[in-house]
Amino acid sequence: MSGDECDVEWMIDAEFCVALPTRFRPRWRPAFRIVVLVLTLAPDIRRVLGALGGAPGDFVAARLAQGKDMREDGHSMRPDLYVNAVLAKCEALKSSGLWEGEHAVNPRAWLNNFKDDEKTIAAVILDNFVYYSNRSVDHLLISAFVSLRDNLVGEKGQGAADDLFRRAVFTRVDGEWRRPTDSGNLFCRKARQALKIPDEQFVEPAVALAKAAEGHPVIFLDDFIGSGNQFRMTWGREYATQSPHSFAELFPGDTNSAIYLALVATEYGIGRTRDKAPGVRYHVVHTLNSEYDIKQLPQNQLAPAIPNLGDLIDRLLAKHAPQFSLPDSFEPEERKYGYHSLGLTLAFEHGTPDSTIPLLWGECPAWNPLVRRV
Repeated sequence: MSGDECDVEWMIDAEFCVALPTRFRPRWRPAFRIVVLVLTLAPDIRRVLGALGGAPGDFVAARLAQGKDMREDGHSMRPDLYVNAVLAKCEALKSSGLWEGEHAVNPRAWLNNFKDDEKTIAAVILDNFVYYSNRSVDHLLISAFVSLRDNLVGEKGQGAADDLFRRAVFTRVDGEWRRPTDSGNLFCRKARQALKIPDEQFVEPAVALAKAAEGHPVIFLDDFIGSGNQFRMTWGREYATQSPHSFAELFPGDTNSAIYLALVATEYGIGRTRDKAPGVRYHVVHTLNSEYDIKQLPQNQLAPAIPNLGDLIDRLLAKHAPQFSLPDSFEPEERKYGYHSLGLTLAFEHGTPDSTIPLLWGECPAWNPLVRRV
């Protein structure tokens, strides 16, 4: 068994399609992202500044002047200015094209769902929201494939690695009910287009099992590993009427013939899939640790000083959770913090994981979701 979670010293920041050093703790990442944005996205800078209002000099001057309205401790904005700043950031990301899709993300309408005394806490949640546009996903997908290929070349040599990819079949990770709209189907289509892999190498899981039994490597493609349930079910599901009935039966131990390539994964989900499929090689671009759980959210030095932030977030989630139409299988804590209570605040342009907090994607009358579930 081997794994390639994250490149050694760098992680991908999908919000800006750039790399960030993993040693930067979350509270420093927003400031570092600004620097990276300026240095690496020069063609978009004028649009970003234009969306924020005024020429570059006017923007800087306005922000310096705004410093007069900081709290006396010098470490955080006034609540009303912070809410406006978060909205300005979101609108700039949309206007610049970094958050693609005209109606994919609706920050202003979402924030207007809340009463005035709730908006600061809602803005903190919005400030920590991460959005993977289609363009981001394409970049991550190509990066993941190239990185996997380079690793295999380093281990096996160029010829053996080329032969593996030439003989490999690619397949999706099935959802619990295997619907045509499952993200696995959409992601495989995206992979076929972005990676220019021949159509015949993309097959259904049942065909992949048969090919694997004949000696072909199988590469499972996934955009996101949250709880790990989907891969656990795919690995153990009986696709064939005769032996081997499942991937678990075909690969009971270590194997070099099964690879799971995912763009984003939680440490929790990776651990649960490894328990079920210990012999699979995992290759993940961006691994989310517990710091990405909203229950573990650190105090942002630029945000208003909010004592007991975690308790206030929990109270806000608990207040609004009952109104959303959510799966009947959700436990009370999951209605607040998403599937398996992972407490994530991320979404893809093509869909939102159910382990993202429902406050961002839940729907009910007279409520404007930030993003759509599918």
